[in-house]
Amino acid sequence: MKTWFLCLSLFWWALTPALAQDRVTIYTVSYPLAYFAERLAGDEARVFFPAPQDRDPAFWRPPIAVIADYQEADLILLNGAGYADWTANASLPRAALVDTSRAFRSRLIETESITHSHGGDGEHTHAAVASHVWLDFQLAAEQAEAVADALKRFLPAEKIEAELSALQADLNRLDQQVMKLTSSAPLLASHPRYQYLARRSGLTIESVEWPAGETPTESQWQALDALLVQWPQVRVFLWEAEPTADAQRGIVERGLTAVWFDLADHRPAEGDFMTRMEKNLNALQQALDEAP
Repeated sequence: MKTWFLCLSLFWWALTPALAQDRVTIYTVSYPLAYFAERLAGDEARVFFPAPQDRDPAFWRPPIAVIADYQEADLILLNGAGYADWTANASLPRAALVDTSRAFRSRLIETESITHSHGGDGEHTHAAVASHVWLDFQLAAEQAEAVADALKRFLPAEKIEAELSALQADLNRLDQQVMKLTSSAPLLASHPRYQYLARRSGLTIESVEWPAGETPTESQWQALDALLVQWPQVRVFLWEAEPTADAQRGIVERGLTAVWFDLADHRPAEGDFMTRMEKNLNALQQALDEAP
């Protein structure tokens, strides 16, 4: 009996690495896509999102060793819409590439190109297309469907369809929250990344050009003051990243309600994409309700 158990243990020990290797390997360029893949595939896939926590994934350019990891993936999930544009110039296997915004390319929002620098990403240009498409949760649901279609090449369609249905139901619930947002006054944001949220909700969201997570300079405060003279009805200010104490204080001193509306480019410190977005929307709804 002991010999039988020993043989069985050795069998599973030898089989475990093989099973791990048989799992689908997925690399993504943003956390929302990683979340969708994890929800849909579960333990059947290994999902990697290698962008460092302190870098903006939209502009981060991975080193050669990380690009080599992408090249070995079964699936490479792209956001499209100009996000992570390094993928357009890297030698990546075409059969593995999945542009999750391809189906709604005609509904992308055109913008003006803006060149500036912040953080560790150096000078960069915001593409002439708004890239944070998942802030329209209807578009996020279409991205999830694109991920599901790609996964069906490797995993049973029935399982993927069941998980997709549950995920899209959650995204639809978020969309219903967005549709309840109302404000007669425009909102201000620290960065021009809320275009899809604005279009879907009907909110007017104007933006300044402030580095994420940094305290604005004196000239930036002066520019904000000039905007508030132009738009005296503004009462809500959206931060794309957690603001410094001085930055938060400066906003409150100007009579604005500050809301940290995390873009979810990165995996949140607590919870996941759904809980982060719920927190965002609840905080925004409260700020709009309390605004005079």
